[in-house]
Amino acid sequence: MMGNNGEQVMKKKIIIVTIVVLLLSCVSAGGYFYAQQNHLTQTYEKAVAFMNEEDYGQAIPLFETIAKYKDADALAEECRKKQSIQEADSFFNAGNYENAMKLYEQIGLTEKVDEVTINAETTNEYAEIAINNFAYELNKVTKNVAMDSKDITAKVNVKAEDGTEKEVPYG
Repeated sequence: MMGNNGEQVMKKKIIIVTIVVLLLSCVSAGGYFYAQQNHLTQTYEKAVAFMNEEDYGQAIPLFETIAKYKDADALAEECRKKQSIQEADSFFNAGNYENAMKLYEQIGLTEKVDEVTINAETTNEYAEIAINNFAYELNKVTKNVAMDSKDITAKVNVKAEDGTEKEVPYG
């Protein structure tokens, strides 16, 4: 009878050890999944903070590392679009209308393309007026010089803001 009792005690010990091992495994796995979830949440919140600060260069890679978490992949795409708009706006503000227009077209912002076109045309008109005014003033100076010497003839190349050159005769 004693042997039977000893076997039962041994079986109970094995069951208890097995239960403890299983519980420790569950706690360990739960801790791992909690840490993983916590990491995803922290990365997401950091990326959203960069996005809110309009620092898309920092936000995009963070969203990409957690693309399957919540709406991270959609927010990464939104950041890429806003970053392109920032770049196009930079070109526009620097007077580089050609590159601004290309980016606005790629993004699909037709209203911005129209704005760039109007601004570029206006800038060209102003450049044309400036060139004509310069030519007029230069012509007045040349006439004064020509009174002293009839042999002077010259042309001036004038560069407009859009990078085009125009030859302006005077004399």
